[in-house]
Amino acid sequence: METTATLTRDTTITVTQQVLASMNSLLAFADNTKDTTTPVLTGLRVTRSGDDQILVIATNRYVAVKATYSVMEFSNWSDAEFWIDPAMLKQAALMSKTANMAAVSFGYDTDSEDSFVGINDTRFTYRQFTAQFPPVERLFDDKGEPNGTPTVRLNVKWLATLSKVVVPEIRPSKDVPWTFSFFSEDGRKPMPVLATMNGSDYSINVLIQPNIVVR
Repeated sequence: METTATLTRDTTITVTQQVLASMNSLLAFADNTKDTTTPVLTGLRVTRSGDDQILVIATNRYVAVKATYSVMEFSNWSDAEFWIDPAMLKQAALMSKTANMAAVSFGYDTDSEDSFVGINDTRFTYRQFTAQFPPVERLFDDKGEPNGTPTVRLNVKWLATLSKVVVPEIRPSKDVPWTFSFFSEDGRKPMPVLATMNGSDYSINVLIQPNIVVR
């Protein structure tokens, strides 16, 4: 089944329903705070990455997630950036599980100026975020080098949350292993632990901040 995600009436991406489910699972690491001073940390940010991929970013201050997914098709997409509201995505993902061959979309209504997540003729609308999002993706080492700390002191709940991540496969295995990297530049400065999981058409990377103080 294919899922069509629409950012404007003329700009679209087409992905699989499995990618939609995987993106929804990343909300486990998205900030759901009611603190109005940091609204830019709420939800998922989606941009284009390469010729046939999208880049999805999520964070809750202590964990940063960078995931790339292969898409079926881009249409009139250049440097578009789109924010997905957590509540709307959860509702749409739940509905898509029960809808047979549903047309699923992410989009922006140019008349009402509302963003929406749609399942067939049903739309879950919300206001698009307008604030500047911190460049969380810069925390990840593009060279593929290990990024972590030799002494592990982590909040165990973040490790447990990794099990909630869904891979974009038709029959995803619940036993897909994560790879952990532990490394320090000088042996003294604690650095994040990097957890990775890769497939033929996706890559999910999670940076977990060291638990230096009790929180």
